[in-house]
Amino acid sequence: MDTLLYNNELQLGRFAEYLLKQRLVPEKNAPYYVSWVRKFLARGVTVPVPPLDERVAGFIRDLEAAGSYQDWQITQAERALRLYFVNFKGDTAWSAPTVSKVTANPDGSFGRNGVIEALRTRLRVKHYAYSTEKTYLDWIQDYLGQANVETTMIYTHVVKNMRAPAVSPLDAMRRAG
Repeated sequence: MDTLLYNNELQLGRFAEYLLKQRLVPEKNAPYYVSWVRKFLARGVTVPVPPLDERVAGFIRDLEAAGSYQDWQITQAERALRLYFVNFKGDTAWSAPTVSKVTANPDGSFGRNGVIEALRTRLRVKHYAYSTEKTYLDWIQDYLGQANVETTMIYTHVVKNMRAPAVSPLDAMRRAG
């Protein structure tokens, strides 16, 4: 057996133990995390070796281009690689993903797509669950879906006025008595 392959498998076994011991992923998901890292390590490396973040970005692009993986799987693959290299191996060369900033248009408005993309990036940086990300994005899309700012402001005002103060049962008894 090839020494490099044997060492990788030993490391992957230790990584699986680490994931479970630290409770970083549910036990049923640990094999998938190890599998993503195994696929990444099995890829050939060009000479000169590009930085880790470039290699990971290329791996993620290849997964997306394959078209056979869902978004949550790609997110899981990226998270698996981050856990392996940063948490398990202590590699500090991995740069954090850049958080996109939303810039205003010349008229002072913000582009809907820019806001949604910035939010998606921010949620992924913070490692929110896919369902949470989807819920937040749906809510923002509904909120931004208004044709103009005035309509959005009206809805916001109505929602603020709908909030009722908390009422104690004792208050009701005092009024009745």
